[in-house]
Amino acid sequence: MYNISMTFKINIPIQQVLYYLGYKDQKLDSHLLDDINSCIQIVLENMDIKYTYKLFDLKKDALQIPGKTIQELMDQSTFLFVFAVTLGHKVDRIVYQNQIKDVSKALLLDACCNAAIEQVCDLIESQLIDYYQKDHLFVSDRFSPGYGDFPLNYQSTLCQILDTSRKIGLHISDHLILIPKKSVTAVCAISDKPFTHRLKGCENCNLFFNCSLRKRGMNCGN
Repeated sequence: MYNISMTFKINIPIQQVLYYLGYKDQKLDSHLLDDINSCIQIVLENMDIKYTYKLFDLKKDALQIPGKTIQELMDQSTFLFVFAVTLGHKVDRIVYQNQIKDVSKALLLDACCNAAIEQVCDLIESQLIDYYQKDHLFVSDRFSPGYGDFPLNYQSTLCQILDTSRKIGLHISDHLILIPKKSVTAVCAISDKPFTHRLKGCENCNLFFNCSLRKRGMNCGN
């Protein structure tokens, strides 16, 4: 129940990259698609996925997490799966270097990184579902600090709980920015009863218009 191994075979979907670039149904020229595919390859070759987690037994472990949505989730659950994942420092450096010499390419690389970290989180979620299916347990959607009424400042607590600095080299700044930037902390609840799954994506969050992460060109991984 407590030894959950994960494998990460990442394929960055070009449609997800276009989503992060703000494209919808616009016609795309072949040069842009070639540039995106080139940037996807750069990210795949340079990301260094590191991941850590803790599983809390909610009947035994005293764990207080602020936010009505999370509390309601925990009240109907048996376990809480808390995890952190990062793409590593190298992709951060590549994006930063291109911000100085080629802003357009930097934007493409940044979108590719966002799509990649979301893909990693989706893989964690799907492997959790597969892992617990045999025990007839159900896994909720993932929730990250900054999503809905889950306070962004709880990001620091999750990093402390998981000891991310030592285990995967993930730090958090005084301004609550994860370093490396292409990183996510999140929780998933586990229950013997099915969950109601929500629509994912920034546009479905009730903080869409006031989200501090979105205003900085970032996302919480949900």
